[in-house]
Amino acid sequence: MVISVQNPFDMLVFMKVVERRSFSAAAQSLGISRSAVSRHVSRLEQHLGTRLLRRTTRSLSLTEEGISVLAHCARMVAEVEAAEIVVQSHLRLPKGRLRVSVPGAFGRIQLMPAVKDYLMRHADVGIELIMTDRLVDLVSDQIDVALFDGEIDRANIVGRKLADTSGAICAAPEYLRRHSLPQEPRDLSNHNCLYYASAGRADSWTLMRGNDTVSVPISGNFKANDNNVVRDAALSGIGIALIPMFAVAADVTAGRLVPLLSDWVPQGSFGNKITAYFIGDRHVVPKIRTFVDFLVGYFGPVAQWEQEYRSGARNQSWLHNFGR
Repeated sequence: MVISVQNPFDMLVFMKVVERRSFSAAAQSLGISRSAVSRHVSRLEQHLGTRLLRRTTRSLSLTEEGISVLAHCARMVAEVEAAEIVVQSHLRLPKGRLRVSVPGAFGRIQLMPAVKDYLMRHADVGIELIMTDRLVDLVSDQIDVALFDGEIDRANIVGRKLADTSGAICAAPEYLRRHSLPQEPRDLSNHNCLYYASAGRADSWTLMRGNDTVSVPISGNFKANDNNVVRDAALSGIGIALIPMFAVAADVTAGRLVPLLSDWVPQGSFGNKITAYFIGDRHVVPKIRTFVDFLVGYFGPVAQWEQEYRSGARNQSWLHNFGR
């Protein structure tokens, strides 16, 4: 017998009636009225064109056709229960492909070590990184988690801050040996300044110290829309760079770059924090939830790169060896 019904719930109700041997008991089990149970069973019988139950005021039994239909109902319920087990497993355990967008320099320098640690803990998750500095659309670009250094203010998008991304002004010792050391923000106007620019041209840098804000006209012979490239230019001794702290912390600690004007906070076009954005609803899938939770713990509350940079910036006594 092949059974095709428009409402599978009719089959479930029928099976519950047989299991409980009572319309009233089935109704109580399903949380519906006794009359509703009767309607579901009657609709199933009408659809199949045969009586499934023999009903009297005191007894309830299956017809021959009812016995056959019951077997099909049992298989259907078993399939539903199996599907629920699979779904619940997916809801509990992180698994599947995770598409993550991230600004290029941050992804290469800071995110990759975190990805390695996450994947070692969650072997059933695969991560695909999309390196881009642009603002993505999580839906149309099919992004699960977007790491971004700006604001995404859209409906149903949830953001969790991962870390601050303060700017840094620095230069290679080679450059500083050939040029005077900037003592005040205005001194930057006399230097070859390197900067990140995704569009247009930066003709000034803004620095803050307490309540003081200074905008300094700058000029230079090099810019790039990739902070890694700006970092490489600074390391080569071309000039003084304004760059995110996360991109140069290791170089400052190693002495490859020298932090300048450390009591001033530069404002860059790269934002002041890195945030993990994802589509929020009541059932955030485990691969997204565990990944974002992991990154929050990995980077916060004070990112390792900021600690490294601050430590390197305090060790500046040897700068007096440069001519000023």
